[in-house]
Amino acid sequence: MRIFLEYLKVGLWMLPIILPALWLLPRLSKRYAARVSYVIWLVLAVRLLIPWNLTLPQETAPIHVAISEEQANEWVQAKFNPVQAPPKAEGTAAAAQKQTQPQAEPLQPLQIGFALWLAGVLVFVLRTVVSVFRMKALLRRWEKEPSAEAKAFFAETAGKTQPRLMVCPVLESPMAVGLFRTTVYLPHEHYTAQELEMIFRHELIHWRRKDIWYKLLLLIACAVHWFNPLVHLAFRCACRDLEMACDEAVVANA
Repeated sequence: MRIFLEYLKVGLWMLPIILPALWLLPRLSKRYAARVSYVIWLVLAVRLLIPWNLTLPQETAPIHVAISEEQANEWVQAKFNPVQAPPKAEGTAAAAQKQTQPQAEPLQPLQIGFALWLAGVLVFVLRTVVSVFRMKALLRRWEKEPSAEAKAFFAETAGKTQPRLMVCPVLESPMAVGLFRTTVYLPHEHYTAQELEMIFRHELIHWRRKDIWYKLLLLIACAVHWFNPLVHLAFRCACRDLEMACDEAVVANA
């Protein structure tokens, strides 16, 4: 329950930071590289996942109270020789039975909020996992090997180490999938050589930068702060800046 309070405090503390970032970063991207926004969103996502607030230690000066010797003796006597209270008279049998039976305490608002937050996190994670497994099942069903020419061109563009290359005709655009074993998928192979080179370079930059792990971190932040619409809006802006930063790297020095 304490972690719920800490994340709630973090979410409230981050509001004055996320709001200016949503307004300022799209305007900064016109003058500065989109990679600046890419890094800023990463820092904000990490901060949203740290469940405590940074506070400076506060030292309190000791307080000395002067008391007389007679008052000190009275305090010691009351502390170590308390007066025994007279035993209470026994009540009725019904009252005694009522006292012995444990009474259920009503749920506090904090407990209800913690239960709702935890349920929201579980629902968000479950929906994400289900969508990932559906996508993987779709890709496995329709994927096929690319042509030898596409494989050779991909190997030439990638260099020594490279992810797997496959074709999946049900996709609308190229994509890279897989945290540990990344696969680059093409919707088709009817591209010109220049288009294919740009596509390969784009997806290889995602692979080398570990952008899939970047998106996973953003998703975890959204799961923890599922109740905060600004976090979901920041997630969409971060994904947009991620693609812009990748495009900038592709066309750099071109």
